[in-house]
Amino acid sequence: AVAETLSTERATNVRAVAVGAGDVSVEWEPVASAAMLSQKLYVSKDGGATWAFNEQSDEGPLLTPTGRSERVYSLRPLTSYAFRIDSIFSGAPGAAPSLPSASVSTLPATPSTPVGLRALNLTSTSAVLSWESLSGAVETGATSVVYLVEWGDDPGGAFSDAITIYTGSSIQVFGLLRGAPYRFRVSARNDAGLTSAPTNWFTFSSEPAVPR
Repeated sequence: AVAETLSTERATNVRAVAVGAGDVSVEWEPVASAAMLSQKLYVSKDGGATWAFNEQSDEGPLLTPTGRSERVYSLRPLTSYAFRIDSIFSGAPGAAPSLPSASVSTLPATPSTPVGLRALNLTSTSAVLSWESLSGAVETGATSVVYLVEWGDDPGGAFSDAITIYTGSSIQVFGLLRGAPYRFRVSARNDAGLTSAPTNWFTFSSEPAVPR
């Protein structure tokens, strides 16, 4: 954090003007002073207890003395953020921070596509279809997800089986034909109603009949 200068001149009217899922546009009124060298934008997600630039960097770029807008990227979806502008003056120690903006919450985002598809515990009539679960706002794009699991036979033809909506990271399917090929794929839908792109098809075969 920067030390505070004794200057009473500070940027004013700091505000968020355009809010996305992982980015926010911020505008403000800069100090009109020939002594100002530059400005810096800081972001807080804990009500002003700590300040950084975004989720990846503590320090953002130096902005020109006359700058009055900046877009902040690498933010988390559905997270509340406040913003401030620090004015840096010639011959003054530290910087003069503005009053924080009103907090705004970023929008939900499309969830990530699940990964790690596997077919486990194969028998001649059943299989456990498994994938890696999504967690956290960055992966889910919101607060929770359900999984849409498409599965059926005939990997080379048109898909014709039902879609199962499931909250866990695996599901057991029954009624398979012995030694037959099957496929499945998974997409995620979050509580904001946004759905990820589906995974690629994962193909597997049930266990063949045991010769007598």
